[in-house]
Amino acid sequence: MQAMTEPHPASFVVVDVGQFGRLTNPQQLATRASLYRWLIDGFTTGGVQWESCQHEDRGDGVLVVAPASVAKTTLLGPVLDRLTEHVPFGHARLAVHAGEMHHDGRGFVGADVNTVFRLVNSDVSRRALAATTGSCVVLVSDQLYQGIVQHGYRDIRPTDYRQVSISEKETNTSAWLRTPGDPHTAERIARQSHQPRRPGGVTMHVGGDQTITGSTIIGGDMVPRRRR
Repeated sequence: MQAMTEPHPASFVVVDVGQFGRLTNPQQLATRASLYRWLIDGFTTGGVQWESCQHEDRGDGVLVVAPASVAKTTLLGPVLDRLTEHVPFGHARLAVHAGEMHHDGRGFVGADVNTVFRLVNSDVSRRALAATTGSCVVLVSDQLYQGIVQHGYRDIRPTDYRQVSISEKETNTSAWLRTPGDPHTAERIARQSHQPRRPGGVTMHVGGDQTITGSTIIGGDMVPRRRR
């Protein structure tokens, strides 16, 4: 693909295969073939021509870039519904976002591309997939939820989604979690995501008013002992 120096609007769908690294090489090959068949069927049946989209292979997943001409209501409605009906290769995490992107001739670049990967690789997404009784989980960016999902276009059900807090690398944002066929898991993970994280390191109290946090000593005076 030719390099794009100007930003171009697009929608992004990322799929990541759960526990891909545990598969044997032949199993990985079979899973990847099944992954692409599933994606092509999901987009085509959902009303989006697969050939109109670009995609970037990620080994254990795929980034699909849909042009601005593809309605977001179609992606979040019929396409997602078709994809989440059945995951033939086991388990999958999906994330959907929209925004601006560049292409440098090697791959897709931009803050919005980073965001959709932060969502799909987030701790929230991983914990949801590990906990759900279903075969997949979906994270939708707050931007898409506010603009599309909450209005119920194309029979999209806003009540299927729960707001979660995402803190990954440089990203601190809200997103919306859906666990198809298992709404209770989305509710539980959402509650957990809003709880404050405990600070890292180990805290010890050393006499009086001295406190050690991690490797830092705070408060009190350190008086060396005299040698006898």
